[in-house]
Amino acid sequence: LRSVLRVRNGEFNSVSTLNFLKVEEDVKYKEVTYGSLTLSVPRDIRDNHHDVCLHMATVVYPSTDGFLDAGDVVYCHHFLTHKDNERLIFGDTVYSMRTDEIYLKIIDSEIHMLPDWILVEQAFDEIPQSASGLYLQSEPDEKTNMGYIRHVHPDKDIKPGSMVSFRKNSEYTLMVNDKLYYRMKYEDLESILT
Repeated sequence: LRSVLRVRNGEFNSVSTLNFLKVEEDVKYKEVTYGSLTLSVPRDIRDNHHDVCLHMATVVYPSTDGFLDAGDVVYCHHFLTHKDNERLIFGDTVYSMRTDEIYLKIIDSEIHMLPDWILVEQAFDEIPQSASGLYLQSEPDEKTNMGYIRHVHPDKDIKPGSMVSFRKNSEYTLMVNDKLYYRMKYEDLESILT
């Protein structure tokens, strides 16, 4: 997929489904502490752990598909800062990302999902308890493939708060506004339970 930039009324826009995103320099690094030593280390795109990989960026040049505007803060695929996506445009380092690899945008601190994506909060199996109410283990035996819809595009026929089941291995952790969710495609839902 190739993309070009065009000028209209003195503004630059990308002509394709590619968006060009800017990542703040301090976000590219994570502070890691070892004993009394604190280091700033690059976030590694090969590490899928939500705490390490980079998902957040600002749209600089939106695509022509109409989903995003310049200045939108978005969450997208963790390959965002991969060297193959890096471009130098007018002296600025930006990263190209297709719209279908962008999950959501933040407007006034609120999450707005793009059409194909949902955020689910995981539901856990009950932790076994004794007759007197003491917990018999510290965590559930295993995670379930069930959760509660927390954020969904308004065009979808499911509402936030609905309990759902989803395909195994379709979930991917994503930290948004300091809360951990599963990010998945709407098509990965198997059933609406409540």
